[in-house]
Amino acid sequence: MKTLTAAVMTAVFLFAATHAHAVRITIDGQAYDVTVQTGTAADLLSTLQANPWWGNAANANAAATAVGLQLGTPTPLFAVRLTPPGNSFIARRLLPSGSGTIQVDFGLNTTRPFAVATAVPLPAAAWLFLSALGGLIALRRRQALTV
Repeated sequence: MKTLTAAVMTAVFLFAATHAHAVRITIDGQAYDVTVQTGTAADLLSTLQANPWWGNAANANAAATAVGLQLGTPTPLFAVRLTPPGNSFIARRLLPSGSGTIQVDFGLNTTRPFAVATAVPLPAAAWLFLSALGGLIALRRRQALTV
């Protein structure tokens, strides 16, 4: 029994240690879960470029403000773009006071916490509802054609 309890406690601890806290935000009508990944911009570049705020400082500013201090401190960087000739990057970061954002410029090989967005898919219940609604519309059209 002690072995089973220890195994369960170890599994719970490992799950809790790897579980990432996420903050849900909406950008341009799409919901995203925002988490933090720590690394260098060079290592995470393709991930950073897939974020909805990449190339859009206004979206980066809005996302940083929406996330606020919910992901802890230091606040993560919302990477916006590479600077010419591509040896550093521009990002937005919430001020430690939480009262606004600031633009920062870091080298590609500096380890930092970055905000990473994952699109939230439409729930299965919504797909079921939409398919049922489509079926009802098709049935109604079929009945209208036979009359």
